[in-house]
Amino acid sequence: EGEMHVIDKSVARDLAVEQMVTILVVVLVLLLSSMSMSASVKKRAVEPLQRMLLLVESVIHNPLKPLKARPRRASTHEAAQVEHALVKFGSLLQIGFGEAGA
Repeated sequence: EGEMHVIDKSVARDLAVEQMVTILVVVLVLLLSSMSMSASVKKRAVEPLQRMLLLVESVIHNPLKPLKARPRRASTHEAAQVEHALVKFGSLLQIGFGEAGA
């Protein structure tokens, strides 16, 4: 029926230490992954969105101010493409409306 397992105190201590080390390694890996992911998200999403927001705000405050696009590298990132399109669209609006639209 029921079996009783007797574990020596030193064996139990060794198992506990092994499990604590495993937990610490997992926590360290998760922490490093989280920091890496945070930096990546900031670089690829937050910073481009902040630049686009500043671009839109500058058009709102001074519609005739020439828009400056960042030097464009061959980029496949959607945020960079949207930013470039926003600059083009703003420039076209400036041409279309001119001083009458401002």
